[in-house]
Formats: sequence, C-alpha cells, structure tokens
Amino acid sequence: QNYSRYIREYVKPQLRELLTNYGPIAVVWFDQGTPTPELAMELKQLVRELQPDTIISGRIAEHPFFGAAGEFRGTRGVSNIGDYMTAGDQEIPDERIERDWETCACTNDNWGYNSYDHNWKSAGTLVQWLVAIVSRGGNYLLNVGPTAKGIIPEPCVRELEGVGEWLKVNGESIYGATASPIPSPVTVPVQPETSLVASASANPRVAPYQCTAKLGKYYIHIFAWPWDGKFKVSRVGKEVKRAYLLADPNHGELEFNQEGEDVVINVPDEAPDPIDTVVVLEINK
Repeated sequence: QNYSRYIREYVKPQLRELLTNYGPIAVVWFDQGTPTPELAMELKQLVRELQPDTIISGRIAEHPFFGAAGEFRGTRGVSNIGDYMTAGDQEIPDERIERDWETCACTNDNWGYNSYDHNWKSAGTLVQWLVAIVSRGGNYLLNVGPTAKGIIPEPCVRELEGVGEWLKVNGESIYGATASPIPSPVTVPVQPETSLVASASANPRVAPYQCTAKLGKYYIHIFAWPWDGKFKVSRVGKEVKRAYLLADPNHGELEFNQEGEDVVINVPDEAPDPIDTVVVLEINK
C-alpha cells in the first residue's frame, strides 16, 4: 500500500514534470521496477500519453534476468511491459537474445562519480565489451560519471578517446552491424575490469574472437592473436569469397582455406591492432 502511494503521489507527478517540461525524451530508464504489473502499466500509460515515441526500459516492471552464462534468472518475474530487456548489471549473455536488449556497465567500478575510484576500464576492455554486446544483438549503455562541476574525469576521457580512435578505423564493423550469425566460441568475462586482451591459453574465459555482421560480410574481431600465423573461425557455414583486414585501406586479400564449415585464415605475424584486429570475410549470400 505504501509503495502504491509512493508511485501515485511521488513518482507519477515527477514523471509528468520530466515528460512535460524538457522537450522530446528519447528514453525513460526505469530501474528498480514495481511490485505489481498494474503499477507498471500505470507508469507506462503515462509515458505513452505524454510522449508516445519515448522508449521504456525493461526495468519498469519485474522482468526476466539473464546471467553472464546465459542462464535464466527468474527471481524477478517475467513481465514484458518495457520495450526491451535489460541484462544484469555488468553482464553479457553468452549467446544472442532474440529480442531487443541492453547491457548497462560502468567506466570504472561505480555508477556516477566517485572521487576515490580510479579503476578505469581501458580502451581495450571497453572496445571488446562493445564488440561482445553487438555480436549478441544488444545495446551497450555505458555509464560515465561527471564531477560536481560537470567535468568528465581526464582518465575516463583518455580511454573513451581510445575507443573513438579504434572506431575511426573499425566503425564499419559496429555501426549498423547485426548480431553474429555464427556461434560465439568461448564465454566472455563477466567482470568489467577483466580485459579480453590476453592469451587464450592463459585465461580459458577469454574469447579468441567475436563476430558482427552485415549483408554479405562477417566481421571477425580477433582478441587473441595466433602465434603461428593461422587463425581458425569455426562453423562459418557459408562459402567465403575473400578475406582482408578492415584496417587495410587497399583491402589486400588474405589467403585462407575453407575446411568444411571452418575457415583458416593466414594472418600477419603480429596483430595490427592489439586491442581488436578485424578481419572481413566476404561471403556468398
């Protein structure tokens, strides 16, 4: 009863103010949910009344949770009142989810600003989380905490600029790309401070690669560079016409062998980009 009063006497008036006085609102990101679907529907109806085009997060109501290993965590209910699903904080499902979904994560270890938290995620970690999420068809909601003066801390800026530099070269593999049509090879780490940049043999939870896609192209994001110059992509399942490095402006062809559903690519001795080198496979549609 008290929660119902809180929703109707406090949350709804504030929601009305936010949706009335500040122009078009792209997303209303409810977080804690509501104890009943009826209360969630009241909030949803208010949003639809005031701003019909606004997207509503899945946490408006109790909703299904999926862990980093893709397992269903049903303790929070199964409502689909929101417009998309939100995974657990700092978690990426192992496999693609056949509905709109998102991962929310921090640039360090705290939501918002914390003057004592200097554990900033590296550009490599941020890029590889971005790739893992896009490869599963998700959206990456990345938290950045400004100071009381509205300033983004310099270490955070530096790492985000590193992400920007990577995207200048490899953005084709992210912007407008869809989820991987081929299986992900290995589980990705669940802790945001764990970088995927490592030897696959040293850390069995490191994914040696992820895949994003566009029509006629598979983008193979290589995180663990092979020591012998041969990189295997498993279960491609389609005929490959050519392979090249996305960072190569001339798109010089890489030699490859197709062995059943697998493709073995001859790559340079050293990774052109230690964070994530992207090999493009052009396939027969």
